[in-house]
Amino acid sequence: MSAVVLSRAINGLAAEVVRVEVKIIPGLPKLTIVGLPDAVVRESKERVRCALVSCGYSYPSRKITVSLAPADIPKDGGRYDLPIALGILLASKQIRVADIEQYECMGELSLSGQIQPVGNIFNSVIKAQQNKRALIIPAQDQDDILIAPKNPVYGAKHLLEVCMHLEGKKPLTEIQVKPLPSVRPFDEDFSDVLDQETLVRACEISLSGHHHLLMCGSPGTGKTMVAKRMISVMPPLLQSEAITVASIYSASGSPRCRDVFYHRPFRAPHHSASAIALSGGSDPIVPGEVSLAQHGILFLDEMPEFSRQALEILREPIESGRIDIARARARCSFPAAFLLVAAMNPCPCGYRLSRKKSCRCAPGQLARYFNQLSGPLLDRIDMLVEVPEQEVQVGSNAPPASSSSAQMQARVVKAQQRQYERQQCLNGFLSKAQMRQYCQPPAALEAHLKRLVNRLCLSARSFDRLLRLSRTIADLDGAIAIEKKHIDQACSYRMLEYLQ
Repeated sequence: MSAVVLSRAINGLAAEVVRVEVKIIPGLPKLTIVGLPDAVVRESKERVRCALVSCGYSYPSRKITVSLAPADIPKDGGRYDLPIALGILLASKQIRVADIEQYECMGELSLSGQIQPVGNIFNSVIKAQQNKRALIIPAQDQDDILIAPKNPVYGAKHLLEVCMHLEGKKPLTEIQVKPLPSVRPFDEDFSDVLDQETLVRACEISLSGHHHLLMCGSPGTGKTMVAKRMISVMPPLLQSEAITVASIYSASGSPRCRDVFYHRPFRAPHHSASAIALSGGSDPIVPGEVSLAQHGILFLDEMPEFSRQALEILREPIESGRIDIARARARCSFPAAFLLVAAMNPCPCGYRLSRKKSCRCAPGQLARYFNQLSGPLLDRIDMLVEVPEQEVQVGSNAPPASSSSAQMQARVVKAQQRQYERQQCLNGFLSKAQMRQYCQPPAALEAHLKRLVNRLCLSARSFDRLLRLSRTIADLDGAIAIEKKHIDQACSYRMLEYLQ
């Protein structure tokens, strides 16, 4: 006697189909689970036994073998309890279901037969819809379904409810997904930023072409304040982008809230975060901060305070937009197309550039501080901006704000539209071939460019990023070709000699 019930195994962003095959043969009573199960899956034999007895079913006094196929994919968690229980009931002829192959199911069973939540449901729902199968999930996990499914998704609270539904006695209630809310406004706006026109302009350029930004200035000059407001300028996520972001959050174990489904993520890890926390890993492998910031902003405040190992993790994702994680038992690849925004002080005490306080850092302290930022990492950052000190404004003497977030967003969207119409991507993602086609300045500016390359000691990568930045500035100005003023402005964002 045998039966097959379908479920899903989570491996990174992949939700692989798992065939839960149950075979009952004569022999001493024993339940054996094969197919790379972890300790939690192996313990399911006791949960399933008690749940079946509690529901009034008989537990077969024979040898039961459960195979979780394919056998080379690691299986973890309690999500296989429900399909194993159903497989035993089907194989022992205690329930009869004609179309069990049209269903996928998952859920952890309590000893009384209650179905407990398992989390990380979103990716399984997406894959089940692609395979045109109905899905049975724990009722408590229904909030993880963020978009309306085309095929039925049922939420169950008890094993008996699932059995009665499959036998056609009492159907489960199909989950109805509420429409997603429109994008809510942000609480923080660029209208709060006063007397920082240069920095605001740099932020606008960074967002328009996806150019990584490092701000350097004394404490209290507004670096963190500005970084937190950059997310309010970015346009909302497209649905395909929002699904990717939600899939990453689901795989991390922290489902994305319905209220922010179309909002771009803003991740700001503490400087004590480890390299694994940034890149992702653990067992099972989960995405890290670089992936959780997909299509959004990764903000590193006090960047030199991060460990050197953690910062070096950023080099490959900045270049490729992905991160590959290899462990002994598994290998995963996660998207990591984030916009890096970082802030730092000009020295450990923070007052090296200050006109109000004197710096008290020794030369050795300065060397250790700047050694945290390697040359290859700085070479991948498009814009190095110095943030000057501001005069404290008291009362009604405060200067007006340069722009609001809505005004900046309108300009950013317009510049991005020009880029998509011209090359189908933002300037920060241009390939070498596209750069030769769209970012070449007029021949009359070649001598000027050579002087700048020699003066700034630019590498080939830095020169490419300078041209991309010049192209974005030209797009913001509505210019067809790159002009000398665009190149000069782009160069002004790489003039921090003490960071070179």
